[in-house]
Amino acid sequence: MFNVSFYSCTANDYIEAVKELASEVLDLVAERLSIPDKHVFSRQIKDVQSDSILRFNHYPPVKNQDPSSKACKENQIGFGEHSDPQILTILRSNDVAGLEICLQDDGFWIPVPPDPTQFYVIIGDALRVSVLNHLLSTNSVICPVCKQTTQTYNAVLEYNVIMASTTEAYNPNNCSGGIGQVLTNGRFVSVRHRALANSSRNSRMSMMYFGAPPLNAIISPLPQFVSPQNPRLYRPFTWGEYKKAAYTSRLGDCRLDLFKLHITDDTLALFS
Repeated sequence: MFNVSFYSCTANDYIEAVKELASEVLDLVAERLSIPDKHVFSRQIKDVQSDSILRFNHYPPVKNQDPSSKACKENQIGFGEHSDPQILTILRSNDVAGLEICLQDDGFWIPVPPDPTQFYVIIGDALRVSVLNHLLSTNSVICPVCKQTTQTYNAVLEYNVIMASTTEAYNPNNCSGGIGQVLTNGRFVSVRHRALANSSRNSRMSMMYFGAPPLNAIISPLPQFVSPQNPRLYRPFTWGEYKKAAYTSRLGDCRLDLFKLHITDDTLALFS
């Protein structure tokens, strides 16, 4: 029999542990960006009113299909292309493949090798995985796994952490969007990812911790990222406002466009 109380206690313990990991990663991000308050990001998910959640996904094997058939090709999607609206995601899965991340400059999809012994950090619509380019003072990062990054963060955090990264130039008009993207005034763009349908004989299981601020938290570009050369791109809004926009729009929509200071008629028509 399924023991609900035992599962609840186990899930709560896991949430607390992975929240601490997420906070440490965010503190390192702020520190390496020379932000005076290094807890500016982690404070949001440590707040007792934080809207963070834990989610479990199950991708059963695709049955009764010939692996060579058109329906079982690589482009069959199990969970569509999207970016996470929260600050960051801590993902862990079993040894069945399926996760892919997108290079925005050319739309090329990169598979992320599964490893149940590792945590995968996807910085959401808040900070973007490509923040690693800045953190390591390099012009590009190897996809999908940066060995240098893994070694750096494992040494500091004492966890096995892999940062899935992309190699693209900064473009404030990139069609993604998360609160991290807003906090950095478009300096970092959240990574788009998807899950392919499971063509393995075994089920794919994954669990994601989505670190988010309280619903009433004001999301606005940090002063460090606003200057005459880099004017403010987004108006202030609450996480509750953005969450509503995220979950009432289609999965792949550019929802962050609704919160830019200058909204085009085309954007308004798209979401009306």
